[in-house]
Amino acid sequence: MPIKPEQRFTKHKPCHICGGHYGSPKGVGLRCFGFLSDDEGWAHCTREEFAGGLPMHEASSTYAHRLLGDCRCGMQHDALPATYKPSGKPSRTIAATHDYCDETGSLLFQVVRYEPKEFKQRRPNGKDGWVWNLEGVDPVLYQFPELMSADPAKPVFICEGEKDVDRLIAIGLVATTNPMGAGKWKPEYARCLKGRSVVVVPDNDKAGSDHAAAVTVSLQGLAKNLKVLDLPGLPEKGDASDWLDKGHDIEEFMTLADATPEWEPESFRTSESIGMGGSEESSIPTIILSTDIPPPEYVDIEGLLGSFIPPAPALVLLSGESSAGKTVLSYNLAYHLASGEEFAGLLPRNNLRVLYCDLENPTGVHRTLVDTIGRSENLGFCRRFLNDLTSPRGREEFVALCNGFNPYVIVLDPLSVAFPVADEDSNSEANYQMWNIKQIAMELHCVVVVLWNMGQGNVKDKFKARGATARVDRSDLGMNYIELNDNTRQLKIVKSRYATINEVLTLRFAGDMGFESLEGSGGITQTAIAAMSIKVKDELRSGVMTRQELVATLGNDDLLDKALSRLVSAGEIFRPKRGSYELVVSSESPTPRGKDSEETSDGSPTADD
Repeated sequence: MPIKPEQRFTKHKPCHICGGHYGSPKGVGLRCFGFLSDDEGWAHCTREEFAGGLPMHEASSTYAHRLLGDCRCGMQHDALPATYKPSGKPSRTIAATHDYCDETGSLLFQVVRYEPKEFKQRRPNGKDGWVWNLEGVDPVLYQFPELMSADPAKPVFICEGEKDVDRLIAIGLVATTNPMGAGKWKPEYARCLKGRSVVVVPDNDKAGSDHAAAVTVSLQGLAKNLKVLDLPGLPEKGDASDWLDKGHDIEEFMTLADATPEWEPESFRTSESIGMGGSEESSIPTIILSTDIPPPEYVDIEGLLGSFIPPAPALVLLSGESSAGKTVLSYNLAYHLASGEEFAGLLPRNNLRVLYCDLENPTGVHRTLVDTIGRSENLGFCRRFLNDLTSPRGREEFVALCNGFNPYVIVLDPLSVAFPVADEDSNSEANYQMWNIKQIAMELHCVVVVLWNMGQGNVKDKFKARGATARVDRSDLGMNYIELNDNTRQLKIVKSRYATINEVLTLRFAGDMGFESLEGSGGITQTAIAAMSIKVKDELRSGVMTRQELVATLGNDDLLDKALSRLVSAGEIFRPKRGSYELVVSSESPTPRGKDSEETSDGSPTADD
């Protein structure tokens, strides 16, 4: 069938695949002499570098690309607008495909490697095409049929990628890997290696080391013997193929493998205790023996504003009734944290840098709140995000913004705008939402306070936040803010990792959108902590005392705990053993009785013999 002129690719209607046309510059490989099919469902491109393995049509000397759905070149091509301007540069091309088959040899899925380097997975759709995901597929190890039929007396080499496996098989070895590379090993892969001699060959980087740890731990007790072969002379991120490319051969490879000692769990428990694949900070699960866990360092649990703003890093969920005025409260909290001024009987620990992200209030409301409640050089405002925090770009922009301001407290008002989700009732979405915000708090080492609305569905205080309960579960501290009457509000801690649950602050509106604490509402001031600290030091001058003894003498265990925390943090007292406290002695202070001294009959201290 002859090709009509209007089907040909032109400057104004270029090729959907390569962006070229017959009028493109000559001599630089950009011209395309192809055409569009009659039904406009296929683009016949003449450029081989975009073919991705498609056969050439001999009659037209073109490669037929399907425009809608999956194209057999490995790409998806939607119909491009007529105003499309070609870059003249080839897009990614398929460099290799790796088949993953079941024990009978039936294809389960493929791993597709592109250039520039990128990997995708696809499965057959039963119609000579592909579905670009692994839904419903049980992944297996690479070269699974060959692995199962190999001589069980031969060692199995586990690499990080298909390229290395193919290379080792080509020189006569038994090799395999798991799909999707380092960090994707599953414990169920270990079962098919039971009773085999296994040698793990990691890439030369931290991801490779962590991956080797995960593989070896999962094989412990299953494999006949187990080794980790670190190839000498590898560059950073180098692999087995790189090592062989340097001229090394199979004899040298096997000599190194034979000389490698068997893996032992203790060999991975050095400066970083590694069990199921990493250190305590690793991104993969870890098992550490209790005998390897170091003694605790002092952990700061004293809040930035009483019990109601915890120490950094932390994620705080502030849920309020829609009529309670949680934005007025949060503006007040932000201002007082920044200025260091007392708030409702609570004194901030310091003048803290605060970033308030007011993403919803009109400009007039925002300015009125700032002008009425107060201004501080430590208090900054962000009024909009170019991209919300659900996107990697939005997260990068926000972290860069924060790094420039260096806040110690961040307020996201409201969370639903900062990090929107499709379904507020979905626990998986809420979990993902809060987990991402907590990662920002960890990265910036700050406290992030997120504002949320209360709902009507749950009678338990802890779960009165609207929607999924995972939002509360993921927070380090959760507070409910409710209206008691027209002039009075209650702020209550309903979830806490700091032993402060059920603490309540009852607030009454004062002038200029401020608050005052009603007597007996539970606030503990810095003045009270300082006074208790003096009493504690006086008691400890007589020697070591337990917490129970101090409570019996001084009472008010909540206030006492805060004073003890403050004194330990300041280095004025220490804990000789769990639950006991002792005064730190300086050269200027008198020596406490019971500590490196005795009393003479007249009461004066004398040195020990």
